[in-house]
Amino acid sequence: MKKFFTLLCMALVSAVGFAQDAYDPSAHTAVVSGTENLCSGNWTAEDQMTYDAASGLWKITLAAKDTKVIEFKVVYDGEWYGDEKGNNYQFQVSEASDVNITFDPNTLLSTYSGDKVVAYDPNKIDFVVVAGSDALLNGENWNVESTVNRMTEEDAGYYELKLTNVAAGNYEFKFAANGAWAKQWGAVEGQETLANGVATPVQGGANPGNLKLVLEKGATYEVVLTLDNMDPDAPTATATWTKTGEAAIEDDVYSLAGTFNGWNQKDESLELAKAGEGIYNITLPLQAGEHKFKVVLNHDWAVAYPAADYVLNLTEDADVTITLDLNNTENPVSVTTAACSVYFVTINVKTSKEAVNLFACQGASWENLTGGWPGTAMTKVDGGFTYSVKVTKGQTLQLIFNGEAVGDKSQTENIELGEITANATLEFTLNDDWTFTATGIQNIQTAQKSNAIFNLSGQRVEKAQRGIYVINGKKVVK
Repeated sequence: MKKFFTLLCMALVSAVGFAQDAYDPSAHTAVVSGTENLCSGNWTAEDQMTYDAASGLWKITLAAKDTKVIEFKVVYDGEWYGDEKGNNYQFQVSEASDVNITFDPNTLLSTYSGDKVVAYDPNKIDFVVVAGSDALLNGENWNVESTVNRMTEEDAGYYELKLTNVAAGNYEFKFAANGAWAKQWGAVEGQETLANGVATPVQGGANPGNLKLVLEKGATYEVVLTLDNMDPDAPTATATWTKTGEAAIEDDVYSLAGTFNGWNQKDESLELAKAGEGIYNITLPLQAGEHKFKVVLNHDWAVAYPAADYVLNLTEDADVTITLDLNNTENPVSVTTAACSVYFVTINVKTSKEAVNLFACQGASWENLTGGWPGTAMTKVDGGFTYSVKVTKGQTLQLIFNGEAVGDKSQTENIELGEITANATLEFTLNDDWTFTATGIQNIQTAQKSNAIFNLSGQRVEKAQRGIYVINGKKVVK
């Protein structure tokens, strides 16, 4: 009897343990991330899956938008899961249609199905595109769907692209088949930089390195790029360039690209100033938190410092000086901080309108903080828009909101704010009749309409002459 009682207790304990270990979907998340012809964004992990208790699977139905190659993975509890080899799932549809995707939390594998789903043949090549630096490739920045950079198939499996009037510079590129990244060719490690007219091995795979091309200053060039895939087991690439003209030797430009500007390597506002031979720096205010960045050469990713992203963690808002020292080959990038010279103002606008732009200035100088007239589009969020501007401590802030057009005129509203004394959050309601209500303004004087007069360049003027002006939020013809 004692033995039976012991076994019964063990069984009960096991049952309780099993119940405690039962799968709880509320403790997990599963999101589909992939190409934008299937997902809400391009690899942005926005499409949340729903757990189906009956099958024990996470499920979602998405609309395939075209017949190009579709790729996806599932992000489960923050980790990315592909097929058995860890690669992206790849397929196509014969026409735009719904696709059902499941994810098994036990096997960590996915399935996809649909009436129009067809298998993707990774060996089929309809055409090849060169994608990379826009200054090399006809102004197309890493555009895998470009038609102007589509190569000519000179022989079966041998492709060529001729580029004319190319400026000197450091460039990067890859080859991609069928207008998608599903099948691509890139650099073999240690053989990234191409020599003039020399065939170099390339490799395929999920994400090979970029091929690099260096054209010396003082000339313009004709460049011919070839991909020889006649032997798929040993593909090669060749870059051949010849000088076609002379060009002035321009100074190199170094600039920042990072999380604080959307990794925009073209951002001219974040160019570094020369501080010495081989030394460049820039100072900018940053909010507390994590920031990642690189310093890029001539607004292109072909040359960037450091090799891995520089990660900066700030415990408080600060003026950050970023220095690039090309004389220091081991640690070329350094950072120093000082007390922050600005306050960060967050502007939230609650509205049902579809589009709102913002133009902001501090004081009466109309120094451009957020882009030229009619302004910079605010970021759309649930129920409205949001934006962040920087204001020098002790300065006043003025705003012009510019909204959706009515007929041939845009609706605008001028808001004049008091002195900024701390980091502030401004809450506005933009009504259907284009009137603003200040619903919650912290650390700032009450917002009011401004009687100031502005021209259509966003510049404040003393008196309206002949022409069109913005007065009290309305466009007025004088």
